[in-house]
Amino acid sequence: MQDWTQDIAASAAENRLGTVLHIGAGEATELPACLEAGADRVLLVEPDPQQIGALRGPAARDPERVVLIEAALAATTGRVPFQRLNLAALSGLELPGALREIFPGLRVTATPEVDTLSLADLAARIAPDLEGEGGHLLLLDAPQVAELALHGLAEAGLLMRFDQLLLRVSDGPVWAGGGSAETLLEWLRGQGFAVVSQDRADPDFARVVLRLDRAAMATRKLSGENAELRRARDAAQAEIAALQASVEAETEAHEKHRAALEAELSELRGARDAAQAEIVALQASVEAETEAHETRRAALETELSEQREEVGRLSVDLADRDARIATLEADRSERGQEAERLAAELAERDAQATRLTGDLETAQARVATLEAELSGRQDEVDRLTVSLSEREARVDGLSTDLEAAETRAAGFETERDDLAARLETAEAVTAARNERIGELEHQLGQARQAQAETAARIETLEAALAEAGTGRSAAEAEIETLKTRAGAREEWIAELDHGLTAARQAEQAARGELVEKARELTELQARRDEEARLTTQRMARIEELRDKLQAARGETQEARDALQRRTTEAEAAADRAAQESRAQADRVAALETALAELRAAHEGTQAEIAALRAQAEVAGSRADGADARLAEARRDLSLALRAQALGRSDLEDLQGRHMQLRAENAEMQALLEKLTTRLGEAAAFLDRVESEAPGVLAAQEAEPARAMEAPETEAETEAETPESPPAEPARRRAGRKSAPGPAAKAAARAGGKAPAKPGGKSGTKAAAKPGARKKKAEP
Repeated sequence: MQDWTQDIAASAAENRLGTVLHIGAGEATELPACLEAGADRVLLVEPDPQQIGALRGPAARDPERVVLIEAALAATTGRVPFQRLNLAALSGLELPGALREIFPGLRVTATPEVDTLSLADLAARIAPDLEGEGGHLLLLDAPQVAELALHGLAEAGLLMRFDQLLLRVSDGPVWAGGGSAETLLEWLRGQGFAVVSQDRADPDFARVVLRLDRAAMATRKLSGENAELRRARDAAQAEIAALQASVEAETEAHEKHRAALEAELSELRGARDAAQAEIVALQASVEAETEAHETRRAALETELSEQREEVGRLSVDLADRDARIATLEADRSERGQEAERLAAELAERDAQATRLTGDLETAQARVATLEAELSGRQDEVDRLTVSLSEREARVDGLSTDLEAAETRAAGFETERDDLAARLETAEAVTAARNERIGELEHQLGQARQAQAETAARIETLEAALAEAGTGRSAAEAEIETLKTRAGAREEWIAELDHGLTAARQAEQAARGELVEKARELTELQARRDEEARLTTQRMARIEELRDKLQAARGETQEARDALQRRTTEAEAAADRAAQESRAQADRVAALETALAELRAAHEGTQAEIAALRAQAEVAGSRADGADARLAEARRDLSLALRAQALGRSDLEDLQGRHMQLRAENAEMQALLEKLTTRLGEAAAFLDRVESEAPGVLAAQEAEPARAMEAPETEAETEAETPESPPAEPARRRAGRKSAPGPAAKAAARAGGKAPAKPGGKSGTKAAAKPGARKKKAEP
């Protein structure tokens, strides 16, 4: 399987390597490339115990830069079986399910127990190594856990710390819960990674190189903002359309309203003309009534002056009460100021009511109201004039009543002085009685104390009597005496209590009488104050009626002014309404022009959208055809690679058998060489025997058994005496005649026979040599 050495070298050439996280390290063929590229730290994650043994050596030689994590990545930390397959690159925690359809010969070779490490624990363990500067690299060569590892690192916030990703991922859901490579790559693009290269030589497992593209992330952000602006534009266009519809509806409504206003304006103008004529008539009537009111007022003022003279005369008669009258005058002045303030407030409120009048009809109603009020006020003036005469008569009666009241008040003052003297006397008596009561209470306390002492003495004597029987009569006599004294003291105490009770009752009666007298005196004073208050109120009422008469005249004039003012305002409002109607018509025309422009732009946009959709459909159909051809090519390539993988597996099996056969062949070759040596020795022996004893050969032909025994005996004899002189020439001849050539050696290896010699004796020797080889091989 191709390694990632070249990709690591290319990454190191572009940027200095920081930390390299290699998940699914296997035999760590990329480790030397990482160290040579200057990586600060290499983290190897591998669960297979068969591979871990080869990784412990590099980790032990350079523990500062190489860290080995002996665990498999899983959802939780623990210990589970590891499924080791005959294709080691596909081993993992899951059983081969859909993989068997791709690799029919795939099988589990072992299931050792391995440790598992959750993504959260892995993130906590590697986070400090990803803090430093430098381009961190993630090498993920475990397709089973690719999706799990990437999502886990993203959730822990560590995925964005890697500048480059080297991934080997499955091109389809070959494991439970897994997705396709395109789905995973699309997710990584969403995380901000751009695909640098893809190697799909293996259609089932793609090799992908990705790089963190911060510019693309910024572009994607701008694209999102652009899409948001487009959505806002569409919403604004929809809102403009709604506003245009609303403007059209409002325009129509304004047209109707303008027509209604014009009709109403014409009616108001007619009503205004009628109101003006009516106002002229009313003004003439009001002037006539005003002259009558002026005549009536002059008569009332004459009558009022006469009444004032009468009041002055009464004031002279009440010279002894000048101070009181002065006080009443001051109070009347204050009441007059209050009346003026109330009149000003009333005028202000009437002015406010006049300002709030909105149209000509309200002004006409106000005129009618004022006329009715003017009539009512005239009646009220007449009624007040009569009331004023009656009240001035009552003033005379009240003056008489005031004199009588003052007389009664003088009597009340005399009686009050008498009551005060009596109260002082009663208080003196009460003080004396209180002193007596105090003395009696003191005596009562002494008596009660003596009674308590007597009771204590009696108890003491009774106790002594109970203890001692002697002197009983004397004790009893003393007890009787003490009881008599106690009875007398109790009677005295009872008399004191009775006297004390009587004194208290007398005191209560005196106090009640004093309270009653004080109450009567208070009531007399209150009646006197009430009469004075009523006199003041009556004078204030007279002044109030005069003020109201003056206010009624002022209101009549204000009503006339308000009517004229409201007429002018109604005409101005009609003119303003006409101007607003014309302005509204101009705005409606401008909106219609803008609406026409927007509709034209919308139609152009719709045409462009239709053209783009047509182009998109053509491109989509082409893309579908290309996808279909690509899928077919991938299927063909997948079948070819599967066949190649099976052929590679068969080739490895044949290579193993070939090596075994070569080993067996080498053993056979060594054995044949040994046999060739021994056959050469046997041939030399036979040549020597032939040269030294030619007659023996004929005997051997006649008697094979005996002939076979005789050469053996001779050979043993010569072997025992190798230094014999007669055997030397024969040995040299045998060496010259029996030296086997290449052809003879090949024949010996093939058939197990010695090579034949030239001449007529070759057949005999060839027949004799196998027997000799057997004899030689038996020991």
